[in-house]
Amino acid sequence: MRKILYTLFILLAAIGLASCSDKVVDPVDVTVQVMSETMVSNQIEVHVVVPIDLSSMTELYEIALSISSQTYEKHFDAIGTDRYTMTIVLYQSSADYTSETASYGQIVFVINDSITSPGLSIGQNSLIFE
Repeated sequence: MRKILYTLFILLAAIGLASCSDKVVDPVDVTVQVMSETMVSNQIEVHVVVPIDLSSMTELYEIALSISSQTYEKHFDAIGTDRYTMTIVLYQSSADYTSETASYGQIVFVINDSITSPGLSIGQNSLIFE
């Protein structure tokens, strides 16, 4: 009798666990267009067009973090241990960039803010998602 109960329990547990699987969403590669990137006197300014329709603020935030990380890695040797400010301005289209309308707003990162906070840290998040 015990064997039947254990077998039934294991079967029910296996079915229960199989039915609880989350739907896996495959990550989508987003190709953004860096329209301009300047690095002058401890300031980095990057203007980027995100040419896809975004569905949430989370997606926009992830894109901004990815851009900041890639830009930081690109200029890592030049930055060294100096304190920098990186501003990333995000646009929905090339037309918005041309008209200087930051349709997605901007996000500011502080690089090497202090000895205890090296690397990237968020200074001001002014991203807009409507």
